[in-house]
Amino acid sequence: MFREFFAEKLSNLIKIKKITNQQLANELNLTRQSISQFTKGTAMPSIEKLIAIADFFNISIDELLGRKNVFSAPNTTNFDSNRTVFNLLNNPDGILEYKIFVPTIESQPTDDGRLLIDLSSKLKKGKFKYSFALIKHYSIYRSYLILDEIEGDFIDFVLEKSKNKDNFISLVNIINQQLGLNYDAYNYNRVALVIKIYDEHYYDFHLNIDSLITTTSRLTLIEEKYINAWLELSTTEKIQELKRIYEKELGIIKKESFV
Repeated sequence: MFREFFAEKLSNLIKIKKITNQQLANELNLTRQSISQFTKGTAMPSIEKLIAIADFFNISIDELLGRKNVFSAPNTTNFDSNRTVFNLLNNPDGILEYKIFVPTIESQPTDDGRLLIDLSSKLKKGKFKYSFALIKHYSIYRSYLILDEIEGDFIDFVLEKSKNKDNFISLVNIINQQLGLNYDAYNYNRVALVIKIYDEHYYDFHLNIDSLITTTSRLTLIEEKYINAWLELSTTEKIQELKRIYEKELGIIKKESFV
């Protein structure tokens, strides 16, 4: 049932958007054949790609699959502007310091061949440099919180040593507490946490709602190009651009929202 509805819904969205299967494939870092399979109902995307498709067309996953909406989707953009973004309008760049105890599991073989397992906690401390970006893709805007760990190894720890949800939620809590956000680790919150890892490319960093482990999805080359251009702007230029987008293009805030 979901597959048939999704195939028809996606086909209609592509027509309404007036884009080709290849253009959508480029945005999602997929092949044109994959998009064709989705629209024909012969295959379904992974949960990560399903989220990306919902973000691209600015609708909820429930709407994509023909379910009744559990969470209300924003009308104009792909994020909840009232709760999530306003705190970053005047502060798109900054430093987050963290000091947090995280659970660790270490094993060591003994002389008699047994495996000694030590469950403990380690103090992780360091700094994140962040930049908030609002970038247009076709006719919609997407919001990004770009993180660069300039001290410490917490991101490496979350990705490589312990991919469980608790450590990712710890990262989310650091962001929420220090930036005054309401990012929801489980529901993706339509704000992409972006980090530069592995091969020096940008990746979307989120919790997989199926397996509840930390997952990364590489951004498209177009997204990377836009993000690099955004990061080259000064903080003042970023604030001016955010103000222009919100007031003149989206028309969803008042002038006093900015200092």
